[in-house]
Amino acid sequence: MKDLTIPYISSILNIVLTSIQDNPVYQVVGLILTILSLCVSILYTIFKWYNEAKKDGQITSEEYEELLEKLDDLTNKKGE
Repeated sequence: MKDLTIPYISSILNIVLTSIQDNPVYQVVGLILTILSLCVSILYTIFKWYNEAKKDGQITSEEYEELLEKLDDLTNKKGE
């Protein structure tokens, strides 16, 4: 959970800044940047997990479950 602090802060900051924009063009640009930052966070999480899981030469079901938990934490539990 400690690794997820920066993505939480950046996502919340992007959402707030997008919502207070007066210009619709800036709102769309901010929304696109927010979506891109979430995608980068997800891809980075998968990349870190894959490198760690591949160290022993195989990916087990426990490691797969660990990835699903990390992705769930990243995407679904931001409001908690």
